[in-house]
Amino acid sequence: MEILRIENVSKYYGEKWNEIKVLDDISLTIKKGEFVAIIGTSGSGKTTLLNIIGGIDKPTNGKVIIDGNDIQQLKDSELSAYRRRTVSMIFQFFNLIPILNVKENILLPALLDNKKIDYEKLDNLIEDLGLKEKEKMLPNQLSGGQQQRVAIGRALMCEPEIILADEPTGNLDSKNSEEIINLLKKYNKKNNQTILIVTHDMEIAKGAERIITICDGKIIKDEVQ
Repeated sequence: MEILRIENVSKYYGEKWNEIKVLDDISLTIKKGEFVAIIGTSGSGKTTLLNIIGGIDKPTNGKVIIDGNDIQQLKDSELSAYRRRTVSMIFQFFNLIPILNVKENILLPALLDNKKIDYEKLDNLIEDLGLKEKEKMLPNQLSGGQQQRVAIGRALMCEPEIILADEPTGNLDSKNSEEIINLLKKYNKKNNQTILIVTHDMEIAKGAERIITICDGKIIKDEVQ
């Protein structure tokens, strides 16, 4: 079943005489439950595409359809709810709140959405993340790998339909990188969540079911492994 459809999406910056095409007429569909890697060199447009899907950026042209809804037609309040409930993003630099501990950072999106907290689910998630002994620590007391696990926990807590991960292993060593990818794969299967991961690392991409290659703002290859 299709969950995401991108129709002729382009993103341009600058005036016509000095126009830069970051994305150039991209179209693709993603099925529910797919684990997809988007690869490309720096500046290829892969992060811009992820930000447009996440509602952080807007395309110059084209549509992003999630579950049959064109997200460009959403009001600001609806778009904020979309980012809390339907799509969760995991960033390379973690984006944790420094004055909140592990548990509080994981709970933050649910609290912002006034959701009733399932504390059994929270405890199970923290256990899966390997952070049970760290749950009262602040981000600056954690290693990079542990901080990324908190960021993943925050994305998973609300059980979004789509998880967007932008270079989630970019600041980690190979051991932590492998553990992070395995954790994402586990929840991809466990909850049938759709995961799109942007990376420049082909070894990381090989952990996905499908690899989409972007070059100069265009899709040049789309392979199912």
